[in-house]
Amino acid sequence: MAASEADPLTLLQEDLRDEDIELVVQSAGRIAAVARSLGAEKTRGPLLTFLREYLEEDNDEAHATVAKQLAEFLPLVGGPAYGKLLLPLLEKLCAEEEVVVRDAAVNAINQLVPQFKKDDIKDVVAMITRLSGSPWFATRVSAAGIVPSTYGAATDAGLQDELRKIFKTLCGDETPMVRRASYLRLAEFANHTRPHFLSDILPIIKKICADPADTMRVLTVDIICVVADFLPKDVFETHLVGIIEALEDDVSWRVRQTLVKKMAKFCKHVTPAVASTKLIPLFVKILKDKEPEVRSTAAAMMAEVGNDVKGSESLIAPCLETLAADPVQSVRIKVATSMIHLCKRFAKEPCTKIVIPLIKQLAKDENFEVRSTVISEIDKLAEFVDPSALSSVFPLMVELSKDAKWRVRAAVIDKSSVLARHLGPKKFEKQLQSIVLSALSDHVFAIRERACVQMGLIVKAFGGKWAAEKLFPTAFAIYDRQANYLYRMTCLLLIQHVTSECTPDIIEKQILPIVLSAAADDVPNVRIAAGKTIGALIPRIDPKLVKGKLTPVLQKLSKDSDPDVIYFSSKTLKDFKHIVY
Repeated sequence: MAASEADPLTLLQEDLRDEDIELVVQSAGRIAAVARSLGAEKTRGPLLTFLREYLEEDNDEAHATVAKQLAEFLPLVGGPAYGKLLLPLLEKLCAEEEVVVRDAAVNAINQLVPQFKKDDIKDVVAMITRLSGSPWFATRVSAAGIVPSTYGAATDAGLQDELRKIFKTLCGDETPMVRRASYLRLAEFANHTRPHFLSDILPIIKKICADPADTMRVLTVDIICVVADFLPKDVFETHLVGIIEALEDDVSWRVRQTLVKKMAKFCKHVTPAVASTKLIPLFVKILKDKEPEVRSTAAAMMAEVGNDVKGSESLIAPCLETLAADPVQSVRIKVATSMIHLCKRFAKEPCTKIVIPLIKQLAKDENFEVRSTVISEIDKLAEFVDPSALSSVFPLMVELSKDAKWRVRAAVIDKSSVLARHLGPKKFEKQLQSIVLSALSDHVFAIRERACVQMGLIVKAFGGKWAAEKLFPTAFAIYDRQANYLYRMTCLLLIQHVTSECTPDIIEKQILPIVLSAAADDVPNVRIAAGKTIGALIPRIDPKLVKGKLTPVLQKLSKDSDPDVIYFSSKTLKDFKHIVY
């Protein structure tokens, strides 16, 4: 062998035995590259021989990297005809103590096995037999991870029978870690063994339900959820609905909580008759669970469970009043979120009768998060109830707009533009306008800012002419040279949001005087805001008016005593130099 040909392998051998751990791991990551440079024959010979020796050494990080590299090795050893040469290396890695190494080896085998020659699957099964029969639990965990993919690649009925027996044994292993690893792969294995579901898989599912550890029983729900995708409805209803009903009585609240998360999907895998007579009544029972975590999760799922089953809302409705008064605030928060989404399943009259009183109740809840959540969803209510019923909620919004918690007040303001579009200009003026106007004077800046944004959206919906007549006279009243300068800045921020919908005439008569006054304000922050606001006005008015009134103001501000005023006014001059000069 020429020295040049041995160089890649020699270098790899030296690097993998270096004392620098980082270098060793990096070197392990280029094993596939070395194999490509060596060619298939030398990879099958010297390289694999070296790797078998190297894996006897103790280096978990490097071994995990080697396992990942082996997943790419099938073409490097000459293709599927030589795939089984990789099995001794991977079997060794599957028996490592470090879980990261074993997981990497299992993943590599699962990638390789589907590409193996059918005749070589028997070698994989022999490896699984050795791993599953080992006294060391970790190798049995690895075996559980390999069985499903191997079964999917096997075509021989005898090998398939053997794999089903092995997997059944692993699912009944006395070591919890082995059982858990097997249960986690059960849904995948069930997909490969569909014809044997009743004889092989169903007994295992029933066994998991009786497992003493609730962490195991929780897995039953996920397994049922996955197998539901490929099981016929009649099989699901006959054999799994009963298991679902039994899980509702589980002593562990975690099992019941996991169950309720999947209930909406289960309802879609049965006929409407079974959903309405078995699953939805079961869900209603969980809504009354003794554990608040379970009730909270169930309350969050109300709008989804049985949403395509006619009459399901009549089964859930009797629980709403109790849930809305639940002693645990997290439950009431979930109810506040779900209730309005549940409205789409009611006709308008029962929706108004059932939901509106509960909305009012929750909006007066002692917990501010509940109040805030109700208001944050209130705009959706307009789609499901009569306008007169919606109007009955507005006095409550007026009250909440004065709430001691600023987040509640903010939630009210955030919905004002959406509700305004539902109401129209006249009803908005009577029922909601005062709320938004009062928010302009709120002591919290975030609310003043949101009010300006919402007013901009309202003006966009109703038009600049309406705003000039009905909104601006009151809104611009907050600009007072004798009051706190923050309100003057709020007025300028409002102008920036509403200007785009205003005609040049409205801007000149109602807006420009305020901005010119602000440009001469004693407070630098107000003058800064004036410089920014002028930038919003320039594109909206006649260039002659710009040059006659705004250009001199900007030039004056650009020579201000405050450096920030100079910066922003100069920026506006620069941005609109084609207009101002």
